Amino acid sequence: MPERAIPSAAILGRLRTRLGAMRAMALQGPLLKTPLRCASYIPLQGIGEAYMSDTRKSTVNRLRRIEGQVRGLAQMVEDERYCIDILHQIQAVKSALGKVESSVLKDHAAHCVADAIRSGDPAEQHEKFGELVDLFEKVKR
Repeated sequence: MPERAIPSAAILGRLRTRLGAMRAMALQGPLLKTPLRCASYIPLQGIGEAYMSDTRKSTVNRLRRIEGQVRGLAQMVEDERYCIDILHQIQAVKSALGKVESSVLKDHAAHCVADAIRSGDPAEQHEKFGELVDLFEKVKR
């Protein structure tokens, strides 16, 4: 196995420039073309509009950062970077996606499912819990 070379100052400078460009690209253009499904019908009773807006912005910002990480991964593969470095970055992307998933799930439970319970409509409650059961069954596979 060949030894890894220590990058020169010029290479580090180019890497910093490339990372800056990747961050700028990640912040451009819409990542999500449609709003999150449950967010489109969450009633704002008891939920401040600013809260929902901040939560949605935070989620989209996280996803855009992840999008930049994935672009960086593609570039690493094209540049034939060291496999372990690529694998470390893949683990970072998976972890970041897991945090977004957890955040969206918590938001769904706190708002969509809670609203279904408060509504007293058995059909709506059954639908929301069915969605969660289906999601957890997919995770187990």
